[in-house]
Amino acid sequence: MKKQDLIAKVAAEMEIPKGQARKMVDFVLMSLVDNALKGEEFASPIVKIIPKTIPARSVYDPSTGQTNDFPERKQVILRPTKKYLETIAS
Repeated sequence: MKKQDLIAKVAAEMEIPKGQARKMVDFVLMSLVDNALKGEEFASPIVKIIPKTIPARSVYDPSTGQTNDFPERKQVILRPTKKYLETIAS
C-alpha cells in the first residue's frame, strides 16, 4: 500500500476531504519517527517499534589493510506482536 492509498482510505472511512486526511496521516507517521529519534518505544496490536543505538566501532578491512571507523548510528526495529502472528497463522 502506498501513502496515497492510505490517505484515500482514511478519507473515505472518516468521510473527510483528502487534504485533511493527508495531514492526519503525516502527523501520525512523523509522531512515530519523532518517538523513535527520542528513543521511545511504540506498541500497537500489530507491531512494536523499538529504537536501538548502534555504538561507534572500528573495522579492519583485510583487502586494503586499513581500519575504517563507523560513527554511532540509530536504527529502528519493527517486531510483529504475538497476537498479530497468531492472527495471520490461522
